[in-house]
Order: sequence, then structure tokens, then C-alpha cells
Amino acid sequence: MTRTFKNDLLAVMLSLLICAPASRAADDAFPSKPIRVVIPVSAGGWQDAMSRLVAQKMEANIGQSVVVENRPSAGSVVGTQFVAKSAPDGYTLLAVSNTFAISPAIVKSAGYSVTDFSAVGEMIRSPLLVLVGASSRLNSIADVIAMARKSPDGIPYASGGTGSTSHLVPEMFAAQAGIKLLHIPYKGNAPAIPDVISGRVEFIFSPVSSAVALVNSGKLRSIGITSARRSTLYPNVQTLREAGLAGFDSTVYSALLAPAGTPRAVMDRLKVSLDAAKANAELIARVKELGDEVAPNDPRDRVDAFLAEEAQRYEKVVKEKGIKGE
Repeated sequence: MTRTFKNDLLAVMLSLLICAPASRAADDAFPSKPIRVVIPVSAGGWQDAMSRLVAQKMEANIGQSVVVENRPSAGSVVGTQFVAKSAPDGYTLLAVSNTFAISPAIVKSAGYSVTDFSAVGEMIRSPLLVLVGASSRLNSIADVIAMARKSPDGIPYASGGTGSTSHLVPEMFAAQAGIKLLHIPYKGNAPAIPDVISGRVEFIFSPVSSAVALVNSGKLRSIGITSARRSTLYPNVQTLREAGLAGFDSTVYSALLAPAGTPRAVMDRLKVSLDAAKANAELIARVKELGDEVAPNDPRDRVDAFLAEEAQRYEKVVKEKGIKGE
């Protein structure tokens, strides 16, 4: 080994020894400035409301401001790409829902993969209610299946847009039930509701919390729920499993992510803060009141695996149904 090589090697080792403590100190000091949570959809919807609720409770225990910023676009890609390209330092996070796992399969310009992110953890889960108008002739999932089998062109249902959760989950239902449905996309679930109420379309799949007011007012009825077990808010509503679709379980979820490569110590600190927020009694009560549930405090790698599985599941239905992005 030459003297020059030895000197170079020694210099590298000294550099690593000097930098390592500084890096650990930086991680230990996290956070030293406000944290930004990007929500890649417009304000006012379920994903926005749940993310803000959790962010508010995180701010109370992490020792810094948690600033929420909406960056909406079709397929949520603009805000998602922004965070994917942000520094992996824990100061720019992404609040996602199912669209995060759907868009890479359906939006050509998605420009990201689920592997470009690391999960801090899940936040809130909401089952989907199958909603019909108050005067609809459909009173059960069995009625939907029976009607569809008599309709060669499929019965019309509404969704919040091509590739949305309210589009793909009904298609999963149709595939398992062996029926055909006619998809009628809208620019969000809210604009579709009047047509569900009037009967222009037969039904829509909607998160429980988004439907509570309309169901309680009697404008809509729920004839099924997509979760594995019944809702505590609507205990008389049958699950799709109980209607004969073995193993069916699909929920809308929200999760908090960071760019891949964020230091482990920073991710651990963020998870501690998120778990503390989810344990807040006020948050738990509010979420339960809406018919949703606080997600379990699963290990971060388990949430990463779940998101990867979700992406594969949605990609499968997109290919099988030949679904194209708008």
C-alpha cells in the first residue's frame, strides 16, 4: 500500500468520524424549524379535513409549527411530485389517500412511484358506504346484483372521476360479483350526489364521513358498506362480505409520507409525534363521530408494504378493466 493511498484513506476515515457526530446531532435536534405538510388535493374534502385534524394535533406535541399546504391537481400528481423532489430531511411531508397508489397506474404523467416515499404512518381510515336515493328501488346489495344481471349494458353508477376510489372500488365489487356496471364520472363526489338523489344514476360509493349529513337527513340511504365489519355509526348496514362477496374489504385511508432517504432518526421522531396525535382523546372522539376510525400504529415498514400492495391491486383492476386516465 503506497504512502499516498494510506494518507488518502486516513483522510476519508477522519472525515467520516467528524461528519457522523454532526449528522447525529442534526437528527437529534429535529425539528428545528416549521414542518410543511403538503395535501395534493383541494381544501374541503375528506382527505384535506382528516389531514388537517391530525396535523393540528401533531403540532401540539412536536415542538414546531406544522403548516398545511394544498397543492391540488388531477390525480394529485403536482403535490406528490413536489414532495418527491424535496429534500429528505423531514421538513416537507405528504398527506395521501388511495389516489396516491392509483395514479401511477392511470396517469401517464404521474412521475413517481410509491417507492419514492417512506411512510411515517397511517392516519385515518374510512369505509365506503353504498348510497342510493331515498326513493330508490334498491334496498340491498343483492338488489344491485340482481338488477345488473338483468341489464346487459350494466346499471349506471356515479363516481368522483375516472381512476378515483369511488370508481375503482365499485369495479372491484363488480368483478367479484360477476356483474357489469356503467361508469358515469363526475368532477368529484359532491357534484354527483344530486343525480344519485334523483335516481339519474343508481348509486355511488362514498366515505362514511362525507355521507353522514345526507344519510341522516333522509336524502340518501345506505345499502352496504365496504369494510370487513359493520360501522358503529350505521350498525344495521350490511357489509359486502355479508352480502356474499367473500373477503371483500376496501377502505379510504389517509397516510403521512416523507421522501425516501429521510434519516431514520427523523422518521422515528415523526412517527412518535403522529402516534401521539392519534392517541389524542379529542381527535378520537371527532373521528368516531364522523363514522371513521383512527388507523392502527403499525410499524413504518408495514405501512410501506401496504401501500405497495395497494398500488399492485389498483394496477390489476386498471389493466383488467382497460381504464384510461382522463
